[in-house]
Amino acid sequence: MRRSHRHVPVILDKDVEGTGFAGELTDVRAGFARNFLIPRGLAKAATPKLKEQREKDIEAAAARRDKETAAREELAAQLQAEPIGLALKVGPGGQVFGSVTATEFAKAVKAQRKLDVDPKQLHGVPISSIGPAQVSARLGLGVSALIPAVVKGTKVAKAGAERTKAATAPSEKEPAEA
Repeated sequence: MRRSHRHVPVILDKDVEGTGFAGELTDVRAGFARNFLIPRGLAKAATPKLKEQREKDIEAAAARRDKETAAREELAAQLQAEPIGLALKVGPGGQVFGSVTATEFAKAVKAQRKLDVDPKQLHGVPISSIGPAQVSARLGLGVSALIPAVVKGTKVAKAGAERTKAATAPSEKEPAEA
């Protein structure tokens, strides 16, 4: 008795290790399809109608991907247009206090440009120096942008001067002497 080595085309509904990924059209042995894949809901027999529907789904997914890529490229162009203004506290002698984190940078982009950027997409932060800087943003689908930034210093009063002002200023809680 001779065994059949006949293969049949199936469209996989779920990933099957060693066979293929979901949505893929593949040829498998007839017994494997009939006894394992189809009864467990892992695949469907590839009829001409299902093949046609699969092609339409692939075209629709490609169109959605192209539209999303175009939107992200437009976002990248808007982000690269002009620098984002940021501020860091600077003490006497040019000592910088703190740094600009990814979250702060994303908030600055939102405030200045009205654009949403996820802090997880930003690379090159934290920024802990005064002057021009660049932050890269990986926006997904192969689109990335270099966002220019300008970090300016804001002077911080001496810590000793603040203490002396607080010590010499009359407290609101103490009654005024009559």
